[in-house]
Amino acid sequence: MGKYIPHKEIIYLDQFALSRLVDSEPGSIWEKLNDLLQEGVEMGRIVVPYANDHLIESSTSDIGKAVKEDAFLFELSKGVMLEIEPEIAARLLIYKVRNQRFGLGAFTTSATHNGFNSKEEIARYAGLRQQFDKMVDEGTGMLNMLRDATRVSKGQGKKGEKTSLEIIVAMYEKHLRTRLKKISRYGFYDKEGIKFSFIQIPFWADTIMDLLIEKYRITKDEARKAENLLGKEGLINTMPTHYVRAVLETMMMIKHQKEKVNDHIDIIRLSTAIPFCDIVLTDKIRQYDAKNFKLHSYFKTEIYSGTAEQLNMFANRLSEIIHTSGH
Repeated sequence: MGKYIPHKEIIYLDQFALSRLVDSEPGSIWEKLNDLLQEGVEMGRIVVPYANDHLIESSTSDIGKAVKEDAFLFELSKGVMLEIEPEIAARLLIYKVRNQRFGLGAFTTSATHNGFNSKEEIARYAGLRQQFDKMVDEGTGMLNMLRDATRVSKGQGKKGEKTSLEIIVAMYEKHLRTRLKKISRYGFYDKEGIKFSFIQIPFWADTIMDLLIEKYRITKDEARKAENLLGKEGLINTMPTHYVRAVLETMMMIKHQKEKVNDHIDIIRLSTAIPFCDIVLTDKIRQYDAKNFKLHSYFKTEIYSGTAEQLNMFANRLSEIIHTSGH
């Protein structure tokens, strides 16, 4: 029984997995996983969602391979696509405020065609990736220098990790609660753009607020209720996407890890995948980071990595889903 679709399991595939599935060698574990995923989708017991982050990540790699991976995932998804993180966050918050039940539609949309269906689209995604790379490099340069200078071999311990997470979570909650409070009182809020040397983009909380105001027509009373819910129930229960984001950012901080572009793509991926998918296949580092703060337990999500043992466990789980009668 899936979390959001009765008798179906939603399975998220990281980019490394997608790459290996497309180029799987005869007799390999990846060929076995490919066959199981295809069978599960055809039987209607597995959903493998399409996602923009795959397009962003692969757009500047080998184009021939990227096109193959894109076509493969789109066919596997049957047009079910994960929404982008801000849209999901806004939906979940307004649904909670309005006491609306939410299911698959809260975090997915329909894709009518695959992203790399033309040279123009490939070029567009490549441009977005190059812009994203520049923003990450510019935004993390000083931070990475500081982490290099202060890196220590000994960890903080569980108490220190918990405190670090609480600080980042409180920061996320404060940014959004401040805006919601002002909307509830005055009907407007103060925007805070992020300036890079080559572009200015909206602050993350402003993006969510604009969706709540312009798309979901949040009222002053609803803004007050949303602000109270954030304070009472916390980020984890009101905007789980950003709680997962906070956990992964905390793990990079406590490990004094230099932040790279792919780290931020991983965060985008997992912040939507972990709360909503039944099974997530990611790399070993991200599996450790998520399990360190027990995200798998809280969100009831099985998280597998790419080690030989984990891939065999994943294959066995797929077989169980497909072949267990009355699933």
